[in-house]
Amino acid sequence: MQQLRWYTPALYGILAIVFLQYSGLDLWLAEQIFALHQGWVWQNSWILESILHIGGRSVVAVLLASILLLTLISFIFNLFNQIQRMALLYTLSASLLSILVISVLKHLTLLPCPWDVQGLGGDQTYLYLHEAFSSHTAGRQCFPAGHASGGYALFSLYFCLKLWRSSTSKTLNFYWLIPALLAGGLFGLAQQLRGAHFLSHDITTALLCWYCCLGLWWGFARRLNPTIETAKRAYLPLITPANKTHSSGSNAFTLSEKSQ
Repeated sequence: MQQLRWYTPALYGILAIVFLQYSGLDLWLAEQIFALHQGWVWQNSWILESILHIGGRSVVAVLLASILLLTLISFIFNLFNQIQRMALLYTLSASLLSILVISVLKHLTLLPCPWDVQGLGGDQTYLYLHEAFSSHTAGRQCFPAGHASGGYALFSLYFCLKLWRSSTSKTLNFYWLIPALLAGGLFGLAQQLRGAHFLSHDITTALLCWYCCLGLWWGFARRLNPTIETAKRAYLPLITPANKTHSSGSNAFTLSEKSQ
């Protein structure tokens, strides 16, 4: 079984972001999209803008409103047990925290959108990560990717299940990561095709949302069970015939509370 430590996503994510930006691959990918039709022809696309951008934002808002309503009802009418009610509260809190963190960073950083960069239809200079907070440059606030945060905030569903299962079944399915990966990836790709974000912007958003959800889960787990030690490892088993036979009785992707 492969061991995935808590800092492993950050390590690989930061390396990917730095490589994309400073190797020129980030800009090159945007140039290839722009060059297809010598412009951002999909910027006002009905599917990308109306469905995936505006519609996607509405779907996330409805989902969060539903979670809020269910959480309130569960506390008012004592639905479920205490741990499960706290799991619902966690899901709402972690999702909102993820979106809020990305929104705040977007207002603080100066990295421009692809459609604002010189040579890609704009008049601004391409800025690198180390210039994100520079007071000597002027750029449009497009970093990290705000729209994708609505999808990646759903990482909270995976950690919600980790809290919820502690009072019911011990079986945890890593497929609960799929809603966040699918929605966040789809929202991010749509914005890249429209010229609103570089690939590194979306990877940054995914990384920050993951750690917002992970950090808040640690806090909730310790509060619900003070005897739980700080989680140090996450396990991601290899998908092989050997361990498929045991998948129904073990966690496919869990954080293990162990002391070193």
